[in-house]
Amino acid sequence: MKKKYVLYSSLIFFVIGCQESEPISIDETQISSEAESLFEVKVQNGMLHFPSRNDYDSALEFLGPMSSEELQEWTEALGFESMKSSISLEEREKEGIYDELLASLINTNAEISIGMNTLRLDALGEMVYVTSNSEYGKASSNKGERVFSTEDNVLDILDGIEEESTTSRSRYCKKRKLSWDINFRSNPNKIHAKVVYQKAGFLNSLQSKIEEELGLNGTSAWKMFLRTNGSGNFWRNKKRTGTIGPYQASIFNRANKSYRPYYSSRRLRAYKFSIEFWAQSDNDGVLRKRVITIDCN
Repeated sequence: MKKKYVLYSSLIFFVIGCQESEPISIDETQISSEAESLFEVKVQNGMLHFPSRNDYDSALEFLGPMSSEELQEWTEALGFESMKSSISLEEREKEGIYDELLASLINTNAEISIGMNTLRLDALGEMVYVTSNSEYGKASSNKGERVFSTEDNVLDILDGIEEESTTSRSRYCKKRKLSWDINFRSNPNKIHAKVVYQKAGFLNSLQSKIEEELGLNGTSAWKMFLRTNGSGNFWRNKKRTGTIGPYQASIFNRANKSYRPYYSSRRLRAYKFSIEFWAQSDNDGVLRKRVITIDCN
């Protein structure tokens, strides 16, 4: 069973006409008990440790639909110092970490433990370094280190499901990120929107997000909205194909909104992900719109 928790829903009477609703608070106890029934995870050597591949995949299914705030609540409940909680969004993106789901699963050294192995990600270099847990931290541990590309299905190779190969990588989709930024003198708050395909070897995801960067007074000054654009959005990996959307967020003017339709340890062979972003400034009332599309066929 998978349950989606919503941290906050602020529906504003806007151009499209929605009704107002009350904030919904997170029940940390409920989230923790739900997670415990689905998978095992603990903090070990300063990183998340999933005893098995099944635990990790189940965790992705549980965490994938979560908002940024819910992911933060989950890591705090575990007592885990994640990259998301320790490093700013700007600095993470400079290192090629675009999706907050990935940033919530790795520590500041970009490490995670799954099964009998510790994996360390070099997102900019597009490499994943794997060491057995028994060798982790030893001075000579790099002697047994295995090196993979983020193009690889790293966990499938480690499990013996797939052979390591360099010849088939061209058939898979490369990482991708497109952005839309709004910054006007008349409005002290900036808007950042993005559509990304995140690749990490052990996590691959499609994410769209729009976020307001609050000014010095800390008051929201934009109404925002996002939805899928058109009906041809889809994803396809080695074993399955799925459709994306239709999805439409509530109109909101607080923090951020994220839509993540794909989150898996397996890379994508093809996809189309098109999102329509809306932003309306409280200062001038002008409605601004941008469609961002990333695809791979």
